[in-house]
Amino acid sequence: MKQLIRYIIFSLLFISITQSVAQEKEIDSLQEVIKHTKDKLILTQLYNNISSNYRRGNPDSMAYWAHKALNLSKIIESKEEFANANKNLGQAFKIMGKPNKALHHLHINHEHVLTKNDSTRIARSFSMIGSVYYQLSQDSKALSHYTQSLSIAQKVKDSLSILAGYARIGILHKNTGNYPEALNSLLKSKEIIIAMNDYSYMNTILRMIGVIYFDIGEYDKCISIFNEALGYMEQYRSLTDESDALHHIGKANYELGNYDLASKYFHKSIKINNRNNALAQQRKRYVHLGKIFFKKKNLDSAYYYLNNAYLISKKANDEAYAAVPLSEYYIETKQLNKAEGILKEALNITRYEVTLTTKGMLSKSLYNVYNSLGKPKKALEYLTNYYEIKDSIFNQDKNKEIGRIEATYEYKQEKRELLLEQEKRELELLQKREKTFLIASSTTILLCLLLVGVYYFSRLKTKTNKTLTLKNELIEKQNTQIVQSAEKERELLREQIQARDRELAIYAMQFNERNNTLRKLENKLKEVKLVSEYNHELDEVKKLISTNLNDKKSWDNFINKFEGVYPNFFEKLKVNYDGLTLNQLKICAYIKVGMDNKDISEVTHTETNTVKKNINRIKKKLNLSAEASIRDFLISYS
Repeated sequence: MKQLIRYIIFSLLFISITQSVAQEKEIDSLQEVIKHTKDKLILTQLYNNISSNYRRGNPDSMAYWAHKALNLSKIIESKEEFANANKNLGQAFKIMGKPNKALHHLHINHEHVLTKNDSTRIARSFSMIGSVYYQLSQDSKALSHYTQSLSIAQKVKDSLSILAGYARIGILHKNTGNYPEALNSLLKSKEIIIAMNDYSYMNTILRMIGVIYFDIGEYDKCISIFNEALGYMEQYRSLTDESDALHHIGKANYELGNYDLASKYFHKSIKINNRNNALAQQRKRYVHLGKIFFKKKNLDSAYYYLNNAYLISKKANDEAYAAVPLSEYYIETKQLNKAEGILKEALNITRYEVTLTTKGMLSKSLYNVYNSLGKPKKALEYLTNYYEIKDSIFNQDKNKEIGRIEATYEYKQEKRELLLEQEKRELELLQKREKTFLIASSTTILLCLLLVGVYYFSRLKTKTNKTLTLKNELIEKQNTQIVQSAEKERELLREQIQARDRELAIYAMQFNERNNTLRKLENKLKEVKLVSEYNHELDEVKKLISTNLNDKKSWDNFINKFEGVYPNFFEKLKVNYDGLTLNQLKICAYIKVGMDNKDISEVTHTETNTVKKNINRIKKKLNLSAEASIRDFLISYS
């Protein structure tokens, strides 16, 4: 998605350059006017206008003129120009990459804007603040401001702002992994473009949708969307966009196993890359073509494309990108030393920070190389490194998932609150209108004829009461739906917690199973007798196994993951029940994540009866009766 956003920026670059000349002329003319102006209010307005004109190309100059406007607006006490100066400063600091300063100034502008009866301006203010929160990766706050901006834009029927609002919300949901909401928002953007009959934005929206379909494995839909995007590119042509669309169609066909069709689209994309000298994009196409020929056992062609991709990556100081697929070719062709060389070079890169996933892939590939070379010590070293990286990725994914759930919950809550507030205002407005109408009608009728007035008053009152009754029933129904929805949300959160408990229990059992396997391997190695020249190597392997056989390290790894889910659990137990031993605290943790007595006995290497006795002792220290459930107590304790 970040690459897609860069494509959009590049496509606007040419327009920006052509506008720069006209922009400079306008700034020069405004500066000329300043020389002949003595009115301080007009000067403040001119400073703000010059600052706004620098928004596209020069944030430093934008901040300079905004500061001049800010200082002069304080002297003349102009609230409007003071707010505009703060808005310009906020935008300048955002472009400079100083989001905290940007927020300070944009909030000052926002406070002033809220006092004005200008819905379009208020919507844009919400959107500007949301974009800074997005820059700070505070997704829930960004989503809240984008949602409020969209709601206001919908009320005033500002189609372009509505389109932009749905697009921003869609990108935000995509980045937090909430693909259903992301698709929903972007598909609404597509509908608005069709309604506006202005298809200049359609290509961008379609490519965003296509990327999401690829990410969630809906490859047929991905192909369909990118083909649709190619159709719009005939009118709004961009070589970079066209190459990207062809590349995604190729990738989707590759995932579907349509290798010949995928190869065709990759070649089309490469042809465009050759025209605009886009080497960074070209190497991606080469990697996929190399993988296709590798799968088809055409090793010469596979090497041609994979090696070219590696050479291009090396020039870009990004050897890691193509090292793994090229190493697979070397392993297949028994060129293990070459595979080792490129993988170690890629792993030791200091000029370019690779992702954890890439580092894990490199470590796993090195394990395969050393395993094939018959170097068990080195193989075990990289296998251990791979599993450590895998654990780190697991923790990151869990935290991201929890954050996504929390952000989604907050988003839905805010939508409900906005809906209730809107309905409340509509109900108040209806009551005011009915009251006004009632008074006017009563006065007129009393002047005409008292009897007729009483009749109409009674009829109107009945109608009003019926309307209010229906409204109240509707509100009660909606409140019931909200309560039911909240209950479902709580049930979903409970299921998430249970899933994390199961993962923690499985993690503890897997560590125990790993240690048992290492013990068996250690015992087997003790029985092995080798000639003297291999004894030192064997001792090294035994030492490595002994180092990894560390129950304390296993417990420390478990406790880190456990406290990530249940922070301060042990501290609270120690404060309230200071007689608990370390072993008893371990048993409490295992019980909390759902492990039974048999599982606990396997992890702690004790008999089941011993576990039962320890549990009874823990119950006494926790002031629980013999019949009480320690599991229920520990679950409710957090």
